[in-house]
Amino acid sequence: MSNNIIDTDSEDEIPPGWEERVTFEGRVFYASHDQHNTQWKHPVTGRKNMSEEVELPYGWERVIQDDGTIVYVDHINKKTCFTDPRLAFAEPLKTSPKDFRQKFDGNSFALQILNGRDLTGKYAIITGASDGIGYETARSLAFHGATIIMACRNTEKAEKCRSNIMKDRPKATIEILHLDLASLRSVKQFAEEYKRRAWPLHMLILNAGVRVVVVSSESHRFPKIHMIEDVTEDSLSLPKDKYRSCISTNLQRNWWLYRVVFFIVRPFTKSKQQGAATTVYCATHSDLEEIGGMYFNNCCPCQPSKESMDEQLAEKLWTVSETILQDRLARLTSI
Repeated sequence: MSNNIIDTDSEDEIPPGWEERVTFEGRVFYASHDQHNTQWKHPVTGRKNMSEEVELPYGWERVIQDDGTIVYVDHINKKTCFTDPRLAFAEPLKTSPKDFRQKFDGNSFALQILNGRDLTGKYAIITGASDGIGYETARSLAFHGATIIMACRNTEKAEKCRSNIMKDRPKATIEILHLDLASLRSVKQFAEEYKRRAWPLHMLILNAGVRVVVVSSESHRFPKIHMIEDVTEDSLSLPKDKYRSCISTNLQRNWWLYRVVFFIVRPFTKSKQQGAATTVYCATHSDLEEIGGMYFNNCCPCQPSKESMDEQLAEKLWTVSETILQDRLARLTSI
C-alpha cells in the first residue's frame, strides 16, 4: 500500500485507490478499492475521524442511482457530486479531552476561526467590549449570531461601538449594561440586572455549561510576585505603565514612551482581529468543550510562567484577595 501513496503537502490526503465515506451516524470510514475492504482508521495518519454534522447540510439529498451508485444532490446550487458533504466537517476522533490538533496560530483572525459557525442562541458577556481586543471579540461573535452583552464602564462609547457593528450586521443582537469593575457596587448592580432579565449565559469573556475565558497577557511572565511574602494588597495593583503587549491596542496610551515605541513597531504587531483570535477560539471551538484550566497563546496551549503554577503562591493570592473583597463588601453594605 505504501507504494501507492503520493507526495503531498497534506498528511490527510487520501492515497490513490482509497475513498473516504461517512456512515449515517456521521462516523468516517475508508474504503480500499484495490483490497476490497474498509477500515475506520485513515490509511496514512492512522487517525479515526468523526463528522461534526450527522445530518446532511440544508438543501442536500443522498440519492441511490439505478446502478447502485450513491450521489449527493445540492438542490440549492443545483449540483451533484459523489463526495458526502459531511466530510467537510470531519474532525479527528478524540481519545482524551486534551487530544486535539493545532489548527490556528498567531496569524489567524477571529473571524477566520468562526468561519461556518452559527452561534445563534448563545449569550456572551464581554467586559471591556468597547475597545481593542474586547471590541473585536464582540464584533466577531455578533457577526456569527451570538447575543452580545457589552459590559462597559463608558456606555456612551459602547453605544458607538454597537452602532458600528450594526452597520455591518443589522440583525446583530447587542445589549449594553453598565459595569465599572473598580466598583463592587457596580458589579453587584450588573449581576442583579442580568439576573432580572433572565438571560442565559454561555460565554463569559473577561478582558479588563458556561465557558469562562480570562484574557491574560504574556506580560505575566514578568511578575513582581515571586515569593509568598510578595503577595500583599499593594502588590496586587499593577501600575498602568507596566503593561507589555505585542498587539496594536490602546494599552500603550498610558505612557508617552510606549506610544512612541508602538508607533515605530506597529507594522510588526498583530492587528486587533488577530489579537482577538485566541479569545474567540477558547470561547467557541468544539475542541475545547471539555477542557479547562489551560493557558493559550496564539491559539495553542502552552506552559504559563513558573510563578503562575506555584500552588503556595496561588493559595496566598486567593486568601489575600478574599480578605480584600470581604473588607470592600463590608464597607459597601455599611453605606
